[in-house]
Amino acid sequence: MRSFRATLREPELLALVSLQGLIFWRPLFFETFFFRDLHLFFFFQRLKVAQSLASGRLPLWDPTLHGGQPLLANVNNTALYPGNLLYLALPPLAAFNLEIVLHLALAGIATYVLARALDLKPPAALVAALAYEFCGPSLSLVNLLNRLLAAPWTPLMFLFWHLLLVERRARWFAAAACAGGLQILAGFPELTVFTFALLAVWSLPDGASEIPRRNRVALLAGLALTTAGLAAVQILPTLELLKHTARGRGLGAASAFAWSLDPRRLPELVLPGLLGRVDTLSDADYWGRNLEDQGFPYLLSLSFGMGTAVLALAGLGREGGAGPPVVQRRLMAVFAGVALLLALGRNLPGLPALAAAVPIRVFRYPVKLVCAAALPLAILAGAGAARIATADRSLRIRFAAGVGLAALILAGLAAVEATSSGFASRVALSFFALPSDAVPRGGVAVSLGHAALVSGVLALLLVFLRESAAWALAALVAADLLAASRGLNPTAPRALLADPPRILAEVRRAVGGGSLYRVPEGRVVHVSAPSNDVVWLAKKNLDTLARYTAAGFGIPLPFHLDFDSLARADVMRVAAFVEGLPWARRVPVLAASGITAMLADAAVSAPGLEPVAAWPNGPFLYRVVDARPPARLEMADGSGRVASDLAERAGLRRLVTDSATPASLAMTTPFWEGWSATVDGERAEVRLANGFTQSVSLPAGRHVVLLRYWPPGLTAGLFVSAASALLLVSLAFVKRRSA
Repeated sequence: MRSFRATLREPELLALVSLQGLIFWRPLFFETFFFRDLHLFFFFQRLKVAQSLASGRLPLWDPTLHGGQPLLANVNNTALYPGNLLYLALPPLAAFNLEIVLHLALAGIATYVLARALDLKPPAALVAALAYEFCGPSLSLVNLLNRLLAAPWTPLMFLFWHLLLVERRARWFAAAACAGGLQILAGFPELTVFTFALLAVWSLPDGASEIPRRNRVALLAGLALTTAGLAAVQILPTLELLKHTARGRGLGAASAFAWSLDPRRLPELVLPGLLGRVDTLSDADYWGRNLEDQGFPYLLSLSFGMGTAVLALAGLGREGGAGPPVVQRRLMAVFAGVALLLALGRNLPGLPALAAAVPIRVFRYPVKLVCAAALPLAILAGAGAARIATADRSLRIRFAAGVGLAALILAGLAAVEATSSGFASRVALSFFALPSDAVPRGGVAVSLGHAALVSGVLALLLVFLRESAAWALAALVAADLLAASRGLNPTAPRALLADPPRILAEVRRAVGGGSLYRVPEGRVVHVSAPSNDVVWLAKKNLDTLARYTAAGFGIPLPFHLDFDSLARADVMRVAAFVEGLPWARRVPVLAASGITAMLADAAVSAPGLEPVAAWPNGPFLYRVVDARPPARLEMADGSGRVASDLAERAGLRRLVTDSATPASLAMTTPFWEGWSATVDGERAEVRLANGFTQSVSLPAGRHVVLLRYWPPGLTAGLFVSAASALLLVSLAFVKRRSA
């Protein structure tokens, strides 16, 4: 391989960067990504972390979600990920969109450099980069931000590991460990596990390196330990948090295997848009909803494209081309196949029983594992492009014949689907489990036609192009994937996230120093909008503070959906209990929990609720009468004054109390290990009260109570991470001096 500097100046890589700029210029400069979890959760969590860092404090505690919960210890918040520094240097929305685009771009660039290190020529390396960066699974990660942040580190770990095996230099070990540590901090642990599995598969053959196989195994084990050591500052607090959550106690089968890949989605690997559009308001536009948990896909697209699939198959052949040895290529194909099989989850016979016997139910949503197949398939596609570009005419003609036949079959199916109502009805009923009129006849036909067109063009390229074949194949892969990705990541004017909701000021006044109860929406949400654009759903969510969006604006929400199964289990039991109560009994519980205001989409009439405001088409705002204050004194004789809160910030509270008799300082903040207290400078115990809240016992008199939160495991994690970093630096220094 040429030097990194020379590789970064290659025209093919410059073409990739230029294409990235052309595709993403609007969110980079004028608009914003917003779809799904981006506007519901990730953007606002990034702001919380940035605000803590800007004030010179570690982002330890989130006082809003679930009434208060650990921020840093929840790996989904990526609180220690270096990307947070962007938010200190740029306006929030500029940093948010730049972070997304940078990680997509880095995924492509890293794959290109990896492919070059594997001896693929520049045009073939460009094919691999395009196939990884712009495939459906990769682009689907944009609205799952922490998953996207992890994506570039897989090709980078692979690159550094390969260079370590070839050059046997300690700096590549250190670089691979750093890449793995950053992937863990990004918060996609399943991908990290599969990345190490991919490195193991790559290292198996005898020809993978001159290093003996036993030493390779030892090196990989050392890399795993060092990677975990570097990320211990995140891992140890997360493990402590897991002990008290649904995930740590083992998810039930229904939760762990939700969003398993339905086998009927497998044709989508090469047929983009087969199940319909995801960027609209109408449920009818996505006719694959009966195949999905919650009626909508977790990964918006599974498509790797017909071009990538055909080239990946070509990459398995022996004769012709450059790049990885055929044994390693075929092992990568097996790895990709295993990842796809495991993505079936509950649909894979035997896997649910295995999950019940083995403690793996800390993970969920098996369909995510499709992402683990993306890099091996991209490298195989690059190898296939290299093979075809250098193949003799007879081999190219054989390939062209097979691909041309596939094009004819797909075109025929598209024509029949578009013109035959009987065929279309059978497809709708048997494949999509929907009535025939629920699947637009042209929708499936367009998907089939797209794949047929790509196959036909590919067949022509194989017949007529020679020296420029790899460049032409790269162009075809780019056109295929970019056409297929239309609508996956819609953008909107930045005002959507920048402007405060219309009801925010009124809600804040009603909440005061307490918290808000947002009545959950039903499964079906109706949105009246001037167009079918999904942006109106996001606007409705923000304008009405739907779900848990109020927490993004600094309003505490004690009871809401446990969207990541990382809320304290005790809190969620109380939340489930509250949701099951009739209003006459629910309101007193809300008042006792310190909830001062309630927001509902429909009018509610119950004792203890006082109407405050209502907006056209909802929501309705109520004050909760006699709500308990966030902190109060509980005494046998009822005398004394309620605690006066002099100062409060995330993870730190200072309270002044005054009572004539011994008392208990009771708070509505959920109890988490890691809270400590001092009373007049003397240590005091923070106790569990009422099954899920905090309390501190106080003697009679006036006292200053200081409460601090420090995540359990963070101190040990800091020590282990620092020691691991020092070890890597020392190792590289010693090797360099002894060389």
